[in-house]
Amino acid sequence: MTSQKRKKIKIQDVNAIKFNIPIWLSVVLISLWFYTVIIHYFPNHRVSLPFANMPDSLSVIWGLIRIFFNNITSIFWFSALLVISYRAGQKVINWLKIKINGLEYIIFCIGVGFGLIAYVMLTTGILGLLYRTPIRLVVIALTVILVWKIKLPSVKEDIPEKMGFVWWLLIVTTILFVLLNGIMSLMPEIFYDSLVYHLSCPSFYLIKHKIVPMEFLSASSYPLNLSMIYQLALCLDSESLAKIIHFSTGIFTLLLIYTNTKRLYSAKTGIISAALFYSIPIVAMNSWTCGNDIGLSFFFALSFFSFVNWLKEKEKGYFILCGIFAGVTFGTKYTGIFSIAGLGVALLVVLLRYYSFRDAMKRILIFGLIVFMFIIPWLAKNYAFTKNPVHPFLHGVFGGQNLKNFGGGGEIMITPLNIFNFSLKEFLISPWTRTVEGNDSLTFIGPLFLLFFPLIFIIRPYKQEIIYMFICFAASYIFWFMGDPSYRFMLPSFICLSVITGWAVTSVAQRIFILVWVFLVFLIMNLFVVVGIADAGHLYRYIT
Repeated sequence: MTSQKRKKIKIQDVNAIKFNIPIWLSVVLISLWFYTVIIHYFPNHRVSLPFANMPDSLSVIWGLIRIFFNNITSIFWFSALLVISYRAGQKVINWLKIKINGLEYIIFCIGVGFGLIAYVMLTTGILGLLYRTPIRLVVIALTVILVWKIKLPSVKEDIPEKMGFVWWLLIVTTILFVLLNGIMSLMPEIFYDSLVYHLSCPSFYLIKHKIVPMEFLSASSYPLNLSMIYQLALCLDSESLAKIIHFSTGIFTLLLIYTNTKRLYSAKTGIISAALFYSIPIVAMNSWTCGNDIGLSFFFALSFFSFVNWLKEKEKGYFILCGIFAGVTFGTKYTGIFSIAGLGVALLVVLLRYYSFRDAMKRILIFGLIVFMFIIPWLAKNYAFTKNPVHPFLHGVFGGQNLKNFGGGGEIMITPLNIFNFSLKEFLISPWTRTVEGNDSLTFIGPLFLLFFPLIFIIRPYKQEIIYMFICFAASYIFWFMGDPSYRFMLPSFICLSVITGWAVTSVAQRIFILVWVFLVFLIMNLFVVVGIADAGHLYRYIT
């Protein structure tokens, strides 16, 4: 920071953590809280062994081999896109002079590359150049050129060492989530939103060889960064490639949470934090589809951890990258505004604390302009097609055809806005009620956050970056609750909560180690639940 009023932000030592109350009382209170959650949560969410319909091992092995070879072409094209994305992102990261190492560097490069692909495909569509054969030839040529002399950084420092048996069980359990989601992502697409617009819009544009108005599909006016990447996937191969891409963004998010949190705190905190996020049932169910919520979470994770890295390193490149990825997030889905607004609030608090008011306002304006640069292509497209830059919203102001008002959104939205029916009581108890009652792809987050987040209230001092993470999540939660309060619409913000909760769990576990085993038990329960959902989606039938 160049301001004379700058203060240095210190990353506190994990060993400085103290308990607010005696250990024995902490154990009693934690036990009572767990008991309370269990007796209210699990009657609504029965956990059973999900292996009743599982075929024999030989059938499973042959089935997986068959699935792999049936998708070998998609895997080839995906590998090509990874090479292109990594090398393109590498140029941008190096140009910004950002010092990142290991696996985190690889993921940031791929994230930048995915963002570039989205806007290149948007430009290609606007210019009317959506032709499969030329695009395939360009991708092949770029892959051959860029794979030559490709260099990957060492990831040795990212590998956890000297950990007890329970920590490796946590890693194995998380890997099982990854394997399950990977298998499910190779099933034929049946997700409604994917068939209606995530895939249908780019498919229609490919037929027309150009991005043109889709007059009877208002969803075609949403920001569609991820669908632009799917557009390239459909040019090269099929929906299978698109599904692999979306699934991969979940893996990259998982690894990014781990690597960044490990660098900030410890490998154990990274493992807990990453497992917390990736075990959310909504994350699993959306990883199986060509939706956009996992990709949205990936781009937000890149923005969020750029913010966290900027807090620590004070490099201008991280600040710019935070704004870029926030813009790409907003350009992926309108609901990304909930998480971006929360991040903006946290950023503003930091700026006001460590800069003069004038400098803080200058920097928050720069951040906003960077974000706006990446959403403006979608606003311009909407205005050109409908005369409404935020179509189908604000139709009462800009006008719109065949838009139905319902649920209290009035002339602002075509979906209900909770702000018109706000209840302070409902807001305050919503973390409890929505967790206990959530049971579908919009609301099902599992019990882990409800069980373990309150641990943060029995320890001190709070790390400064943890405080800013909490501000980010809390502000996002408020904006989200005022809007359309289904947990899927603020899924990216759970990345913040995962790190906070992971830090709390590992801090408390320094004195109450059995807590890690308890966490493992509930993580396995989440796995059983997700396998059960996959079984209901004909997992075993697909394998065999």
